Amino acid sequence: MVSRVARPAWHVTDWGLLGWLETAVKLLGMGAAAAAFAASTGPVGLGPDLRSLAVIVLGGLTLLSLAAIYLRFLAGEAIAFAFAVGNALAHMAALASLVHASPALGWLTIFGTCFVVGEIVKQYFLRTTGYTELGRSNETIIRMARRILSAYLALTLLTLIAR
Repeated sequence: MVSRVARPAWHVTDWGLLGWLETAVKLLGMGAAAAAFAASTGPVGLGPDLRSLAVIVLGGLTLLSLAAIYLRFLAGEAIAFAFAVGNALAHMAALASLVHASPALGWLTIFGTCFVVGEIVKQYFLRTTGYTELGRSNETIIRMARRILSAYLALTLLTLIAR
């Protein structure tokens, strides 16, 4: 038998300084993703190079950002939900830029760097607050966030090398 937990009513959490700092840094990254999308030119096309590997990494991160919308809906936190929607759109914009023949790699490097910094801030936030969500322990959330941080770091390095 499957047990169901009721979704909490919509609410706003006090995220504190670190939560807002992470949000602000990632919002800068979202702006960079939009700029990358706007600046990319040429037809869609990839070859057997490091940019193709970056597409795979960013594709995985984009899928996670889409899944985060559902998780934020389940948690019922209004700010986190709105952020998740914008985050997914930014990831799709960055991915669309990356698959162009002439992607805006500079903007994509800024996007990745902002998300690396944001994830580092998140690590400190998680450690200092003991934050938990949807029944997952703080340690589980920290481990998942570290994997995501590693993926953003790989993406950033690939956008630098692929120039």
